Amino acid sequence: MAMAFLTLSAGCGLTRAAEESTAKAQEESVTGEDADTAVKDVPETEVGTDIEEVDEQDPEVETKEPQMSADAADVENNFGYFVKIGDDVYYRVQGATVFHSSIWGEFLGAPDFYSTIENDPDSGSVIMKYNTKTKETTEVSQDYGYGPIGSDGVNLYLTERNGDHAFVKYLSLDGSKEGKIADGTLVGCDAVKSYLAITDWEDDPYMSTLSLYHGSELLKQFRTDEGYEYLGTTSEGVFYYVLEDETENYGVHLYQMTEGETCDLGSAGTIEYGYPCAEQFLSTASGVYAVLSGREGTGMFVADAKIIKAVPNEQDSVSLVKIPQSFYETEGEMPVPVLYTDEAGALQIAKIAPHSAMLGSFEEGGDLLFAKEADEYISLADGFRLEPAEGAGEDVRYIGQCAEYLDGDLYLIVALAERDPSEDIGWREAYRPLSMEYIHFETETGKETVLDLVTCR
Repeated sequence: MAMAFLTLSAGCGLTRAAEESTAKAQEESVTGEDADTAVKDVPETEVGTDIEEVDEQDPEVETKEPQMSADAADVENNFGYFVKIGDDVYYRVQGATVFHSSIWGEFLGAPDFYSTIENDPDSGSVIMKYNTKTKETTEVSQDYGYGPIGSDGVNLYLTERNGDHAFVKYLSLDGSKEGKIADGTLVGCDAVKSYLAITDWEDDPYMSTLSLYHGSELLKQFRTDEGYEYLGTTSEGVFYYVLEDETENYGVHLYQMTEGETCDLGSAGTIEYGYPCAEQFLSTASGVYAVLSGREGTGMFVADAKIIKAVPNEQDSVSLVKIPQSFYETEGEMPVPVLYTDEAGALQIAKIAPHSAMLGSFEEGGDLLFAKEADEYISLADGFRLEPAEGAGEDVRYIGQCAEYLDGDLYLIVALAERDPSEDIGWREAYRPLSMEYIHFETETGKETVLDLVTCR
């Protein structure tokens, strides 16, 4: 089995099992033609109103005002694990005690900051800066953070742990200024307007929240006990969807940051099988698109998927894009559709996105695989990470954590891990991290630079 580099969907979470659809939408396939002509309207569905909206900042949340950009920022791969601003690439190096055993060795989504802060307060994480011209790395700041990094070109926006709870902060690019914005987890950041989306939850009774900020200024907060999914952020506002009352359909909404109003874009219908998960969000000249999946079981296998399109600021504009039949004929688990636009701006649907990468498994030779074009991997480096240290044992292997494409090159996080049967959950295998590498790989020359190497303990 190939070990793919992992990418985490910020909007993917368990909300509620979707039931069988009560209204089938007409669909039309996309084969490269203009996206405006490739969809048909979904029948209108009544939108529920059981969402509490809060406008004022919680007075108990202490904030510091960040400086923000007034112009479009020079930010590449915003909200990735590696974010490029000008000539500098920012990334986070996790501390030696942060990671613990995890199913399938998916470590980035399972930091153990609670025990780290309690027992080893000096072993947090470090925000690093790598200059692509000088090839030098510089420490920017220390934190107890995890997850993707957002930026508007003036500040970094980060999620950090405080015991058993998370909060979002800003950090200036030189590390000289920082401040807490709010409790919760950062799930989206617009580089042009400095819009932030932060999710959180409360117990007794359960309540989930989606808070929308401009820098540290709270613009709107949505609270619901039904569960919602964040979709994406653009300069027009924040897109999200929520389970509507009685209809069992998911309503798609846009909160218009400038106007301070919510636009009901229409119904996405239901996910027929499994729990709904937001996999991808794509903004184009003709509208915004989102890939929604239905995942089942404790293994969260893909059982269903749909692609929706909406026109910003246009009510009842949600429509469906047909997924090619080949996705349903794949052996094993259904692949999640990946969206991109070609050079002409036309929407394309693929199983493998252009410029994506993965690390082949030990059994497959440990090659670094790269897709120059959609749906086809080539090997950039044979045996890139194949042989662990001598004497490490047969249960030790390299597991890719993420691979991101920035300005023509790949930036990778690769773990060396060993099997940890004591942490297995049923048939799902657990691995314990031994080390974590942060790598810059030049796709044209094949040159590899290890930016940082952390030995885990």
